[in-house]
Amino acid sequence: MEKRLLDCRPGHFALTPAGETLYRESCMLFGSISRLRGLMAAAETVVTGHVAIAMTSHVVCPHFDEAMARFNTAYPEVTYSISITDSAEVLSRLRQNQASVGLCLMREDDPMLDSRILFREFFGLFCGPPHRLFGRSDIGIEDVSGERSVSFQTELDNGPLYLVRQLRERVNLHPEPHGLSANLPEVRRMIITGMGIGALPVHIAWRDVDAGLLWQVPPKDHLPAVEIHFVVNPRRSLNPAETAFVQTIHEMIAQTSLEERTYLSGDNPSCRAAPIGERSQSVASRNLIASSKNSPALRISSTRKSRARSGWPWRRASMISLCLCGARPSELPSSAQRASQNIGLRRSHRLSMKLSSRAEPEER
Repeated sequence: MEKRLLDCRPGHFALTPAGETLYRESCMLFGSISRLRGLMAAAETVVTGHVAIAMTSHVVCPHFDEAMARFNTAYPEVTYSISITDSAEVLSRLRQNQASVGLCLMREDDPMLDSRILFREFFGLFCGPPHRLFGRSDIGIEDVSGERSVSFQTELDNGPLYLVRQLRERVNLHPEPHGLSANLPEVRRMIITGMGIGALPVHIAWRDVDAGLLWQVPPKDHLPAVEIHFVVNPRRSLNPAETAFVQTIHEMIAQTSLEERTYLSGDNPSCRAAPIGERSQSVASRNLIASSKNSPALRISSTRKSRARSGWPWRRASMISLCLCGARPSELPSSAQRASQNIGLRRSHRLSMKLSSRAEPEER
């Protein structure tokens, strides 16, 4: 066709518009050919095939999980793969026919894709145990003003989380983020380790608030609402598994009101959230600690507020390290029980003695 595909000059190397068009269509063609085996399954009576899900990090949606569980029960022969990436990459993979479905943020509709709101969440500001505001219930907007912050990459690029950026500006946090990530667990890590105040979905953060790892700071009203979308490429030829999966999720969305799929801390039973507010510790946590007073592991997670005001003892650091690795303080006793079954009572006894001896200095 005698079209120029590359623009090459000193210090510049990029595709021309014609080159970009050829690349995009080639990706679509490659995706279609690579999926021929799955498409051939359409002639079979049993639904089989593979569903490739691309999603942004830490999507917590009980409605989606329940729909997936029902689908897996109905179609046990279907296989899955889930890849975690940023929202822009999720949309790019869908356009290039490299994923079956996507779960991501979208600031505006894409004419090439079919998107539906999966759920709505609200972002609040939180600090970690090393922060000077942690554990305080008398915090005002003026106390937060000028503090260091950590943020998501999509806040700075005027992307889908622009409302979260406006929340940081609303309380006059330091304009230059002290930490930056496109991954929610890493933003959470930076907040917990005291790098700065950061925004997290309130229906996700409440668990860490109960565990003594996070503390919500003002404002606590008029929080920004962010929508996570379920996205498919209508130009994609779906295999039987993909067709059934998309139909299952679309039916769930149609049959469940957006109000039910709006996750607020404390008012959505499906998320089992408790009010974040200014509580010091949940009733469940207090009962668990009261019933296990002799457990060294549980003593590590007690008296959260007093520890927050007394500085940064080793016990707080130990609990944070365990939780960053995926273990909650309330789960430690069962973990110790499993360890005793696997390595014997003698080693478990030595472990208990070691924990008790470490706990004694702070108790004094």
